[in-house]
Amino acid sequence: MKRVTFVLIAFISVFGYFVSSRYAKQAPIAASERLMNGEPRLHFDNRNWVVGFETSDSRKSIVEYVLEGETVNNWSELVSKQTFFGLQEITTPEKFMERMKEGMKSSLQWNVLKKGPNDILYEWKVMNDIELDNQHEIAHIISGKEAIYSLRYTTKMVPISPDRREEWIKLLDSNELSANTQSSEKENYNMGIDYVRKGMYDE
Repeated sequence: MKRVTFVLIAFISVFGYFVSSRYAKQAPIAASERLMNGEPRLHFDNRNWVVGFETSDSRKSIVEYVLEGETVNNWSELVSKQTFFGLQEITTPEKFMERMKEGMKSSLQWNVLKKGPNDILYEWKVMNDIELDNQHEIAHIISGKEAIYSLRYTTKMVPISPDRREEWIKLLDSNELSANTQSSEKENYNMGIDYVRKGMYDE
């Protein structure tokens, strides 16, 4: 529960900044972009990840993935995807990160891993804090034409091994936006037809 409260404070800080702006927009009726590694189900490592929490409205959406058998109230590792529609018009990924940083404790250790014109990859960690669980988070923020997207991996298994850290840096860094003009239903239909043609009936 410590981590949930901690994240909500940062989330409210960023979103409060967003909704106070006169540039806040409604979500597009049919999004024309998506994260390349798949919607509506994101793909991570080879373990079983399930949706533990999901909510959305006209300005934002959030999906949290946990390992099978865990919940958003009792987890060891967590992947969160947030979408802020219209936010890309008034801020940048770097400024978004800085806004998140302002809403968190100053004792956190921050490290920018990569910075580009339309995205930023960073990490933070906290250990031996009397108020917070030990945590290490790696995050990728991307600015698109319709929204700003935040994809984050957080683990309480601190310290994480160098191999696990590098694995998640590569996984999050591999996410980028691509054009998508088809609905997910149409994509699923076409994929199903392709499987049948190949004789992959189980798929």
